[in-house]
Amino acid sequence: MGQKYSLISNYAVNGNDLKTVKGTVFECHYECSRNQDCKGFAWANNGSNTCWLKTTNQDGVQDNQYTTFVREAFGNIEESHKKNHHNYALYIILALILVLVIGYLNRDRLRKLVN
Repeated sequence: MGQKYSLISNYAVNGNDLKTVKGTVFECHYECSRNQDCKGFAWANNGSNTCWLKTTNQDGVQDNQYTTFVREAFGNIEESHKKNHHNYALYIILALILVLVIGYLNRDRLRKLVN
């Protein structure tokens, strides 16, 4: 997944839990990335392999027992750029085809101009 996160050490967001996930930090990242309502997750630094997916990153407090991963709002911008580049390529190809078709339809006129 192309989703990007910023890491804030020793920071916890109170409440606003979507879901509790037991697993690795990578599994928490995956679960948050799959959920449009997830704005990030708080990872417990105590070895419990637990995180809490969050609906907001507001109202956080300094807490050395947690690391918070904040989902970046435009983490998937790379995908939209790829789609735009594909669209531009398609427009160029269509324009070239149009030029060739117009040239073919006007081939008799072009021959008269050359001769």
